Amino acid sequence: MGLVGNAAKSLGRDVRKGASKLFVPVALALTAGLAALLAVGFLTASAYLGLARVVGPAPAALLLGLGFALVAGGLFALARRPLPKADPVQEPPAPIGAGTSDVASLIGFTLAFVLARTIAKAKRD
Repeated sequence: MGLVGNAAKSLGRDVRKGASKLFVPVALALTAGLAALLAVGFLTASAYLGLARVVGPAPAALLLGLGFALVAGGLFALARRPLPKADPVQEPPAPIGAGTSDVASLIGFTLAFVLARTIAKAKRD
């Protein structure tokens, strides 16, 4: 198997390990979301049953609907609020000649790689 095949196998193995590590937290988060949804449902039912005894079924439903509409409107207003802009990070100026060493090392690495491949190919033949 070549260099690309080995890299692909390694990448696939890393993805599988990462996915298995992520499965438990994601499953727990989904379960917590479902439990929260059930809690809101039971709290709503309890509030309705309690209000229905005091004010009647229609006004109880109206009050709960208005309450949820207010909560939804508040959350929507929070979501529409622009995010505060973070101060840009000031990077220190690059030293003089810093870019030339990167190009030189890239050229040197490429030449060494090509030379090593040529020598290896010559030894196989």
